[in-house]
Amino acid sequence: LDLIDLTGLPLEATLARLAALPDHTVVLASSVLADGGGRRVFGAESTASLSAARVPVFTVFGSHIGGGAVGGSVVDYAEMGREAGALTLRLAHGEPLPPAPTRSQASGVPTFDWRQLRPWHLDEARLPAGSRVLYRRPTLWAQYGWYVAIAVTLLAAQTVLIAGLLLERRRRRRAQADQAARLRSEMLLAEVSTLIGSQTRVGLDEEVQNALRRIATFLDVDRATLWEVSPSTRSIVPAHTWTRSGTAGPPSVLLLDAFPVLRGLWGAGQVYSLPTLDDLPAGAADDRRGLEQIGVQSLIVIPLARGRQMLGALMFVTVRDPRAWPKDLVRRLQLLAQPFAGVLARQQAATALETSEAFTRAVLAAPPGETAIVDGDGRIVQVNDAWAAATHPLTAVPAGASYVETCRSLIAGDDPDAPAMLALVSSVLEGQQREGSLEH
Repeated sequence: LDLIDLTGLPLEATLARLAALPDHTVVLASSVLADGGGRRVFGAESTASLSAARVPVFTVFGSHIGGGAVGGSVVDYAEMGREAGALTLRLAHGEPLPPAPTRSQASGVPTFDWRQLRPWHLDEARLPAGSRVLYRRPTLWAQYGWYVAIAVTLLAAQTVLIAGLLLERRRRRRAQADQAARLRSEMLLAEVSTLIGSQTRVGLDEEVQNALRRIATFLDVDRATLWEVSPSTRSIVPAHTWTRSGTAGPPSVLLLDAFPVLRGLWGAGQVYSLPTLDDLPAGAADDRRGLEQIGVQSLIVIPLARGRQMLGALMFVTVRDPRAWPKDLVRRLQLLAQPFAGVLARQQAATALETSEAFTRAVLAAPPGETAIVDGDGRIVQVNDAWAAATHPLTAVPAGASYVETCRSLIAGDDPDAPAMLALVSSVLEGQQREGSLEH
């Protein structure tokens, strides 16, 4: 350990030597009252010499802390003065002197300047236990911690509030959009139901076609078909259909046996929606195969019935992409069952009437002589041309007149053939015999 003694030098020489000390040197500063030239050195000049050193300066005087010294086990003269003043005050109040000298708490206290530790790379953690570190520069958090905490809290609260408002606005817009879509769908379904429910036979086909187009466009599906049960009840055939441009139409007939699961749901009158073919229940392999053959990606089937009689089904299909069928939409689409069932019922009634009329015309045209059709009350409802041109009293009876009453009138007029004719007609009308013949 080499010692460099700088005592006895003039102040200027001391400052020059301090500025030129080699590395790995430390300075231990002592009190200086006069330099080697006899010049009196006061506190400010003595302290200024510490800052001239290019190496760390340690001291035992508290007055040097803050003037450039790193620190040391120092005597705090200010604290010592406060202790002396406190002792003097006790003596002035009549207290006796302590029986033995007391050690001052102001001496031998490890004290260091925080500002000098960092430039010399001195680790604060290695200072002696109980050391005081002065002039510590407070951190940003220590200086503005409360302000930062309040600002962060306000910012977080503002962020949460803005996020809540944005979420609420999104929910409100979604609810408004859903409500608007629900209102549009309900208005459309109500218009369609009213229109086709009140439409007469004339123009019905056109209105049904227009209704299917409007509903399919609103639902964004590729095909809308009104299916009708065939007379054999083993298949359904399309009565009306609308198909998007570029999309193939429905098959001309669907065999119900090819769709056992869907047929069971349809026969039970249950509305069935299928978002994708993967949503088919277990054991529906035949149904999946049949739907794939006709290109179905998703569908909804609304059974149409009048009482217990199944009339057909209303089916909406997508062939491009699968789609979801929300429960609320399915519930609203069920409103279409009654008006479209009415369409099928009217068409079937019209077909039955046309068939009956054709059969009647065939019956009247088949016999070579006079022919009339009599209802259960014995009233003539229709005659052929030969009957209308006949002049015999038993055949010269116009349509709408009671044939039974005519026979009775002829009996009263002594017509010889009237009693036998009345007996034959009455026997058939009363169910006593299914047929009979009489020549006159």
